[in-house]
Amino acid sequence: MGEKSIDRVLYVVRMLAFLFLFVGIGCTGSGVMNFKYAIPNLHFPYSTASGIWTGLITLAIGLVGLCLCKKFDAADPAATRCLAVAMYTLVIADITCGILHVCYSAVGLNKCFEEVRTGYMTCNPEERPRLMLTEGFNLAFGSIIILLSVVFTVYLSVRGTLQRLTGATSGQGAPHSTCCYGHCNVYVNSVVVS
Repeated sequence: MGEKSIDRVLYVVRMLAFLFLFVGIGCTGSGVMNFKYAIPNLHFPYSTASGIWTGLITLAIGLVGLCLCKKFDAADPAATRCLAVAMYTLVIADITCGILHVCYSAVGLNKCFEEVRTGYMTCNPEERPRLMLTEGFNLAFGSIIILLSVVFTVYLSVRGTLQRLTGATSGQGAPHSTCCYGHCNVYVNSVVVS
């Protein structure tokens, strides 16, 4: 049962890692193009390059996930514990980066739409249609990244999935401790020892 279960977890991690790679490449490419089209008159929100750094973090999640799946050994899951924790940490950071990316893209798209309406020229007049198109792609990629990251975080958090990947199962009688105001309790199988 355990071997079959971990194979299913690794399959899901591998598929999500490929999705992260695909979306990360698209987000980075869209961010580079957005930055390129905004370069003659670079200012907020185009100066943040949010598509580039969000895409790179998303690419890192995909690479770490694939590396984890390749190096995982069911006999010694603790050997890849740092990869699993790094992947989980990157996914949580990617949620924040994705939210910032969507906000910056929405502000940039709104700025260009407003300048089309009012006739201002700060939103690179020669490249305005391309800039608006890349902002739309940035919004789409950012939304997909947020959705993927939340789904992946929930998947890793429920039913001990992350614990199985790291080799840390709580059913083995391992002691756990809690400390509050200088008083510490040690628990073994939910029973207070000290």
